[in-house]
Amino acid sequence: MQEISFAIRELAHVLRVRYAAEEATQVARHLLGSVYGEGIWKRPWAALPFNHGRKAMLNLRLRQVLQGMPVQYACRGAFFLSRWMRLGPGVFIPRPETEEWMGRLLSQSDYFEQPQAHILDIGTGSGCIAISVALAYPKARVVAIDSAAVALNYARQNAQGLGVSIQWIQKCIQQLPAPDRPYTLMLSNPPYVPFADRMDLAPHVRDHEPWMALFASDKDPLAFYRLLADYALRHLAPACPFAFEVHAPLAVQSLQIFAEHGFQHLRLHPDLHQRPRLLTGTAPA
Repeated sequence: MQEISFAIRELAHVLRVRYAAEEATQVARHLLGSVYGEGIWKRPWAALPFNHGRKAMLNLRLRQVLQGMPVQYACRGAFFLSRWMRLGPGVFIPRPETEEWMGRLLSQSDYFEQPQAHILDIGTGSGCIAISVALAYPKARVVAIDSAAVALNYARQNAQGLGVSIQWIQKCIQQLPAPDRPYTLMLSNPPYVPFADRMDLAPHVRDHEPWMALFASDKDPLAFYRLLADYALRHLAPACPFAFEVHAPLAVQSLQIFAEHGFQHLRLHPDLHQRPRLLTGTAPA
């Protein structure tokens, strides 16, 4: 029987044909955890339990990853804030940077515990942001939108599996009607990578994840932020906050759009790599 820590090193070595060393180790851990359960990390010196079925599953998922499939698709999901989110082709894969800022935001209860909290997640994808809010603040009314039916299907399954109730709407922001009452918080991780920069992305991202969730127009890469600012100006309650993920090279320009719309208390927050990643602010009072 093979020790868990040795199995990680062995898998990571095989994965080096596609990934740099650090990422290869992360992918190896994801593969092993998805097959044998996250509990194996409590005893990394222990031996992997031998099971023909699990070994076959691990080999299949490894082959898929070596062929270029994102590990999250091969493993049928990923953890987001310690909760398993089902993922598959056609669904944007949540990033560690999003998980990090979302975790920080959830600790700031004044964002969520307002009277009659009414929260909108724009471009929900797998539903990870909306579901995390609904789990942390069950009294809040949470609405999540996405234009992709396949993404909403996964989001609904994730919400059902975690026992939360969310209103799902299949529409793009341009089609989204006025709410029955103003929102008290808006969240979004919109598409922001200029299409011209697509070759800078790893092939397992560029060739597999949905382009509508990844890329912005080269003609106006900030177009989605103008839509967010317009919608928030009309439907975010006065002095209530928003938090939108931004593309680091265009972070200052993104902030400027909201400044021009009259939003207040605007601030850019750094991510795990100290790049500007999150824009927060409040609607005009």
